[in-house]
Amino acid sequence: MNNVRLQDARFQELVADYQSTVLTAAQEVENGLVTFLQAQERAKFQTASVEDAEKAVRHVVAQYREGTVDFTRVTQIEQNLVLLLDTLAQARGEIGLGLIQAYRALGGGWQIRLTGCETTALPPQGVPRPPDGTRLEPGLTPVSAPPMPPPKDEKAPMSERRHSSGVGFASLREEP
Repeated sequence: MNNVRLQDARFQELVADYQSTVLTAAQEVENGLVTFLQAQERAKFQTASVEDAEKAVRHVVAQYREGTVDFTRVTQIEQNLVLLLDTLAQARGEIGLGLIQAYRALGGGWQIRLTGCETTALPPQGVPRPPDGTRLEPGLTPVSAPPMPPPKDEKAPMSERRHSSGVGFASLREEP
Protein backbone atom coordinates (compact mmCIF):
# COMPACT_ATOMS: atom_id res chain seq x y z
CA MET A 1 0.00 0.00 0.00
CA ASN A 2 2.86 2.39 0.80
CA ASN A 3 4.44 1.70 -2.61
CA VAL A 4 1.21 2.75 -4.35
CA ARG A 5 1.10 5.98 -2.37
CA LEU A 6 4.76 6.66 -3.19
CA GLN A 7 4.12 6.10 -6.90
CA ASP A 8 1.01 8.30 -6.74
CA ALA A 9 3.00 11.08 -5.03
CA ARG A 10 5.72 10.84 -7.71
CA PHE A 11 3.06 10.97 -10.40
CA GLN A 12 1.47 14.07 -8.83
CA GLU A 13 4.91 15.70 -8.62
CA LEU A 14 5.55 14.99 -12.32
CA VAL A 15 2.11 16.37 -13.24
CA ALA A 16 2.82 19.54 -11.27
CA ASP A 17 6.24 19.92 -12.97
CA TYR A 18 4.64 19.38 -16.36
CA GLN A 19 1.92 21.96 -15.66
CA SER A 20 4.55 24.43 -14.48
CA THR A 21 6.60 23.86 -17.64
CA VAL A 22 3.56 24.33 -19.89
CA LEU A 23 2.53 27.51 -18.07
CA THR A 24 6.07 28.91 -18.29
CA ALA A 25 6.24 28.13 -22.01
CA ALA A 26 2.83 29.73 -22.61
CA GLN A 27 3.96 32.81 -20.70
CA GLU A 28 7.16 33.04 -22.78
CA VAL A 29 5.16 32.78 -26.03
CA GLU A 30 2.74 35.43 -24.83
CA ASN A 31 5.59 37.73 -23.77
CA GLY A 32 7.22 37.35 -27.20
CA LEU A 33 3.97 38.07 -29.02
CA VAL A 34 3.20 41.08 -26.82
CA THR A 35 6.71 42.43 -27.42
CA PHE A 36 6.26 41.92 -31.17
CA LEU A 37 2.82 43.58 -31.34
CA GLN A 38 3.72 46.50 -29.10
CA ALA A 39 6.94 47.11 -31.04
CA GLN A 40 5.01 47.10 -34.32
CA GLU A 41 2.62 49.72 -32.99
CA ARG A 42 5.48 51.74 -31.54
CA ALA A 43 7.35 51.57 -34.86
CA LYS A 44 4.25 52.78 -36.70
CA PHE A 45 3.93 55.81 -34.43
CA GLN A 46 7.68 56.47 -34.52
CA THR A 47 7.63 56.37 -38.32
CA ALA A 48 4.96 59.07 -38.33
CA SER A 49 7.02 61.08 -35.82
CA VAL A 50 10.13 60.78 -37.98
CA GLU A 51 8.20 61.92 -41.06
CA ASP A 52 6.91 64.95 -39.14
CA ALA A 53 10.41 65.71 -37.85
CA GLU A 54 11.80 65.52 -41.38
CA LYS A 55 9.16 68.04 -42.48
CA ALA A 56 10.14 70.24 -39.55
CA VAL A 57 13.81 70.08 -40.59
CA ARG A 58 12.96 71.07 -44.16
CA HIS A 59 10.78 73.90 -42.85
CA VAL A 60 13.40 75.27 -40.44
CA VAL A 61 16.11 75.02 -43.12
CA ALA A 62 13.91 77.13 -45.40
CA GLN A 63 13.42 79.60 -42.57
CA TYR A 64 17.17 79.67 -41.99
CA ARG A 65 17.77 80.46 -45.65
CA GLU A 66 15.28 83.31 -45.40
CA GLY A 67 17.07 84.58 -42.32
CA THR A 68 14.11 84.26 -39.94
CA VAL A 69 15.77 81.72 -37.61
CA ASP A 70 19.35 81.22 -36.47
CA PHE A 71 21.48 78.14 -36.98
CA THR A 72 21.03 77.03 -33.36
CA ARG A 73 17.37 76.36 -34.06
CA VAL A 74 18.30 74.31 -37.13
CA THR A 75 20.66 72.13 -35.10
CA GLN A 76 18.08 71.64 -32.35
CA ILE A 77 15.48 70.42 -34.84
CA GLU A 78 18.03 68.13 -36.51
CA GLN A 79 19.08 66.72 -33.12
CA ASN A 80 15.43 65.97 -32.40
CA LEU A 81 15.21 64.14 -35.72
CA VAL A 82 18.29 62.06 -34.89
CA LEU A 83 16.77 61.07 -31.53
CA LEU A 84 13.53 60.06 -33.23
CA LEU A 85 15.44 58.02 -35.83
CA ASP A 86 17.27 56.24 -33.01
CA THR A 87 14.01 55.46 -31.23
CA LEU A 88 12.55 54.14 -34.50
CA ALA A 89 15.56 51.86 -34.97
CA GLN A 90 15.09 50.53 -31.44
CA ALA A 91 11.41 49.83 -32.08
CA ARG A 92 12.24 48.00 -35.29
CA GLY A 93 14.81 45.94 -33.41
CA GLU A 94 12.22 45.02 -30.80
CA ILE A 95 9.96 43.68 -33.57
CA GLY A 96 12.60 41.11 -34.43
CA LEU A 97 13.32 40.43 -30.77
CA GLY A 98 9.64 39.67 -30.13
CA LEU A 99 9.52 37.27 -33.06
CA ILE A 100 12.65 35.51 -31.86
CA GLN A 101 11.25 35.20 -28.33
CA ALA A 102 8.00 33.70 -29.60
CA TYR A 103 9.81 31.38 -32.02
CA ARG A 104 12.15 30.06 -29.34
CA ALA A 105 9.33 29.67 -26.82
CA LEU A 106 7.40 27.58 -29.35
CA GLY A 107 10.38 25.24 -29.59
CA GLY A 108 12.16 26.69 -32.60
CA GLY A 109 15.87 26.34 -32.85
CA TRP A 110 18.52 27.86 -35.05
CA GLN A 111 19.70 24.62 -36.60
CA ILE A 112 18.21 23.22 -39.79
CA ARG A 113 16.07 20.15 -39.29
CA LEU A 114 17.50 17.10 -40.99
CA THR A 115 14.26 15.92 -42.57
CA GLY A 116 14.26 16.84 -46.21
CA CYS A 117 17.23 19.20 -45.97
CA GLU A 118 20.43 18.77 -47.88
CA THR A 119 23.56 19.05 -45.80
CA THR A 120 26.41 20.96 -47.35
CA ALA A 121 30.07 20.60 -46.58
CA LEU A 122 32.67 23.29 -46.98
CA PRO A 123 34.82 22.92 -50.10
CA PRO A 124 38.50 22.11 -49.63
CA GLN A 125 40.80 25.08 -49.18
CA GLY A 126 41.90 26.66 -52.44
CA VAL A 127 38.76 25.71 -54.39
CA PRO A 128 37.28 28.92 -55.86
CA ARG A 129 33.68 29.80 -55.05
CA PRO A 130 31.41 31.77 -57.36
CA PRO A 131 30.28 35.24 -56.20
CA ASP A 132 26.81 34.03 -55.19
CA GLY A 133 28.31 31.46 -52.77
CA THR A 134 27.00 28.32 -54.51
CA ARG A 135 29.23 25.32 -54.95
CA LEU A 136 30.92 24.64 -58.27
CA GLU A 137 31.02 21.30 -59.99
CA PRO A 138 34.57 19.98 -60.44
CA GLY A 139 36.21 21.38 -63.56
CA LEU A 140 34.06 24.53 -63.74
CA THR A 141 35.45 28.00 -63.21
CA PRO A 142 33.64 30.81 -61.43
CA VAL A 143 31.97 33.56 -63.40
CA SER A 144 33.39 36.98 -62.63
CA ALA A 145 31.24 39.10 -60.38
CA PRO A 146 29.83 42.41 -61.56
CA PRO A 147 31.93 45.39 -60.53
CA MET A 148 31.33 46.58 -56.98
CA PRO A 149 30.15 50.16 -56.46
CA PRO A 150 32.79 52.46 -55.01
CA PRO A 151 32.82 52.43 -51.20
CA LYS A 152 31.09 55.25 -49.39
CA ASP A 153 33.43 57.92 -48.18
CA GLU A 154 33.11 57.53 -44.42
CA LYS A 155 35.52 60.41 -43.96
CA ALA A 156 33.39 62.88 -45.89
CA PRO A 157 33.06 66.22 -44.14
CA MET A 158 29.97 66.57 -41.97
CA SER A 159 28.68 69.22 -44.36
CA GLU A 160 28.44 66.61 -47.14
CA ARG A 161 26.82 63.82 -45.13
CA ARG A 162 23.12 63.05 -45.32
CA HIS A 163 20.77 60.83 -43.41
CA SER A 164 17.81 58.84 -44.70
CA SER A 165 15.59 61.91 -45.11
CA GLY A 166 18.06 63.43 -47.57
CA VAL A 167 18.40 66.49 -45.38
CA GLY A 168 21.83 67.45 -44.11
CA PHE A 169 24.10 70.37 -43.61
CA ALA A 170 24.82 70.41 -47.34
CA SER A 171 21.19 71.38 -47.88
CA LEU A 172 21.85 74.67 -46.11
CA ARG A 173 24.20 75.84 -48.83
CA GLU A 174 22.90 78.30 -51.35
CA GLU A 175 22.40 76.82 -54.79
CA PRO A 176 24.32 78.62 -57.55
